[in-house]
Amino acid sequence: MIQPITSPEVAAICRSHDLAWLPGAQTLNEVYAAHQLGATLVKLYPSAYLTPAYLAILRGPLPHVPLMATGGIQPTVETMAEWQTAGATCVGLDARLLDTTEPAKLTAQLQELLAALRPAQ
Repeated sequence: MIQPITSPEVAAICRSHDLAWLPGAQTLNEVYAAHQLGATLVKLYPSAYLTPAYLAILRGPLPHVPLMATGGIQPTVETMAEWQTAGATCVGLDARLLDTTEPAKLTAQLQELLAALRPAQ
């Protein structure tokens, strides 16, 4: 279950049905509260108004909380790498930000992003 906010009621439902729960949060207290309520992953939302440096600061007191940057993230290799370096567990992309609706071009864009972010093997 993905939410733009943190709702204790939704957290309880997800726990009772063993569902993944990804609530949205911005502040240190909101991220902590979502984690305490059992979030599988906490979304920093909307990340377009935040920075990778902000995520890195949150990592200080909350190094164990999985964080996802999402909401207005530009789909470039550089931007994705900045969030990854800052400590994002993952990055959510909004299809409206991708520059094509053609399946072949979309596939190529996503493959480029994934290849750039994969750890060296």
